[in-house]
Amino acid sequence: MESQIKEREEYVSLNLAVASTSSLPADWELNVVFNVFLFDQIRDNYVSARGIQRRFNSLNHEWGFPKFISKVSLKKPSNGYVMNDKCVFGAEVFVTKSERTIECLSLLCGRRPHVRKWEIPNFSKLGLVWTSEEFIAGDHKWRIDLYPKGKGEAKDNSVSVYLSTVDAVSSTHDKKVKVNFSMCIKNQVNDKHRKYNGFDQWFSSSSTTLGWTQFIPLDGLNDRTKGFLVKDLCTIEVEISVKATSCVPK
Repeated sequence: MESQIKEREEYVSLNLAVASTSSLPADWELNVVFNVFLFDQIRDNYVSARGIQRRFNSLNHEWGFPKFISKVSLKKPSNGYVMNDKCVFGAEVFVTKSERTIECLSLLCGRRPHVRKWEIPNFSKLGLVWTSEEFIAGDHKWRIDLYPKGKGEAKDNSVSVYLSTVDAVSSTHDKKVKVNFSMCIKNQVNDKHRKYNGFDQWFSSSSTTLGWTQFIPLDGLNDRTKGFLVKDLCTIEVEISVKATSCVPK
């Protein structure tokens, strides 16, 4: 510890600080790239420290170089840094961002899962995609998108089923919703349902749809002995637990 203190005492520190912070809002923030200079009064040029980028805010309103120059080098007459007991410092400052982006995160605990079920008749006559009506779970709007003949790599091979968020797309905020959800196709003959248990996922305006591309093989669905499709009707069930929400004003 003593050696570290002694080492610091052998150097001159040079910092850049934000002045008059009392007039700034409580959540102020500045992202700054800055260089600092020391003027060589003999050669008429500046010696500079490499530019750094720092975030200034109410907790950290001062940044700089704790070992800008050694006292020996600063005071050496031939270096020209001190003339007539005066030295000249300078700074070059670029502000890249002047406002803080605040993310509001809300954790939702103890809420009961929302369960929703649909009976889909005339399954064999459905088009490219079947879309459920919009419904509310955890104060957010959702819908189910089901592709009877599959989607993407599962086309003509499996049924694809997805959960889609509705209000994250139309929101005036950059909204995210953390959800744990499961999807089930009911067995109408016995209790051997086909269920996929989900895991925690974030839905947002850039990730509006999540689910299973290969939900159930078409040959398994169409096998009458399996009980998933009876009289051209199948039953889909979703269970949703909203865990958290996050939003950033746009």
